[in-house]
Amino acid sequence: MKKILLTKLILLWASYLTFAQCGDRYLEQLWEVRDIVVTKDIQYGSNTTYAGETMDLFLDIYEAEGDTLSNRPLIIWAFGGGFIFGSKRSPDIEAWSKDFARRGYVSASIDYRLYDGDGDPNLEAIIHAINDMRAAVRFFKKDADTDNVYRIDPEQIIVAGYSAGAITAVHTAFIRDESDIDEVFQPIIERNGGLEGDSGNEGYDSRVAGVISIAGFVYDLDLLEPNAPFLAMVHGTADETVLFEGQEGSWGSAKMQEKADDIGLPNFLYAAEGGDHYWPFLNTDDFTNDVATFMHPHLKCNFPVGLPIKEIATAVQLYPNPSTDYLNIYITDPQIIPQSVQLLTVQGQVIQSLTTNDQEIHLPLSKDLPTGTYFLKISTKKGQISKKIVVN
Repeated sequence: MKKILLTKLILLWASYLTFAQCGDRYLEQLWEVRDIVVTKDIQYGSNTTYAGETMDLFLDIYEAEGDTLSNRPLIIWAFGGGFIFGSKRSPDIEAWSKDFARRGYVSASIDYRLYDGDGDPNLEAIIHAINDMRAAVRFFKKDADTDNVYRIDPEQIIVAGYSAGAITAVHTAFIRDESDIDEVFQPIIERNGGLEGDSGNEGYDSRVAGVISIAGFVYDLDLLEPNAPFLAMVHGTADETVLFEGQEGSWGSAKMQEKADDIGLPNFLYAAEGGDHYWPFLNTDDFTNDVATFMHPHLKCNFPVGLPIKEIATAVQLYPNPSTDYLNIYITDPQIIPQSVQLLTVQGQVIQSLTTNDQEIHLPLSKDLPTGTYFLKISTKKGQISKKIVVN
């Protein structure tokens, strides 16, 4: 299918500007699919649905096994489904999460509140979704500021989604202060916790660095400003569900690009000629290289080129895993000297901690440790190594 794109020359040149600094991380798929570790059902918040039911909010994290980098960019993905159905494990969301994790990003796929009232979803359903995504952003900023389990860069969080998830991501990114709120939304936002919402992780902001909109829209083009987060878009030109051009109150990707170009906001549009609303869902790997190429020069690398990411991680061996009573930790490279070892829950709570410079470590596990998934964080002079372990 023919693609209407920004010229390849522009994309390649933009990528070259930072390639010398970043190398091919975030651009190429450095890890295989089998190297991607998925940690499921991490609670990031809680709130009440439209019908008054309490709902705990969970996310899944995708990251490359053996990635030792301490400050990694994060993409938070939201599924589509018209705000009435869908799941964080939708096949498209899983595919995109793994794709970008293979490039060195951390991906997180979130569940959010769906409309459970009578009739069609209303504006409140959209506000609920936005507030939940904001809570997910704050969850990771809080972790970066405290236990740093997930080793993400809080200044490099990107929100993304397909269809309803894209609408959620776009407005999470571009509604940045009270002045951005239309009077139609004002009373709904006020009764749902204000601009930041009340789905959890208060005390941190939800500003992001960029947004990936796949078949999404923005309700007001004036939300796009020169200093707004960068914008990557994917859209079928024959989409009849979320119109490519859009209309008043729901401006599609074509109009968003026009506005972004006019004001100098960095943007990219992958327009699939003749593609309908489901084209991105059915062609999940057709455009990710182009989106990654666009985003590459907008990222801070936070690492020295040549850091032996895989080599450091493969020098650490654990057994038994799964474990019941203890862990044996062996560091086989004499140049990698540990400084500390921490055992953490998936929520980032430190369960056990040990200061050591030994390369052979015997770590007894607490007898009252509940069964489940945990992280072992090993700090060395060359960086941090995280390993997922299972306690039986």
